Amino acid sequence: MKKNGAKIVTAIMTVYFIFFMNLGTRTFAQHVLRIATTPEAKDLAYEMFGTAREAAEALTSRARGMIAGFSKNYR
Repeated sequence: MKKNGAKIVTAIMTVYFIFFMNLGTRTFAQHVLRIATTPEAKDLAYEMFGTAREAAEALTSRARGMIAGFSKNYR
């Protein structure tokens, strides 16, 4: 029970720090939001999405090839 209480208190303190405690003129969440809306951050997100999609397509293709190879061996 003590461990759960400590986790709850830590979570509450973290949420308070992120959303209510000012770091200069803004909270941590406001700083992150401003950074995330810059053109550079949007370009990075777009490039990361494209790379992740290519990786997923390659993995899917490879998995389909392996399944087809296993199917030929067991017929």
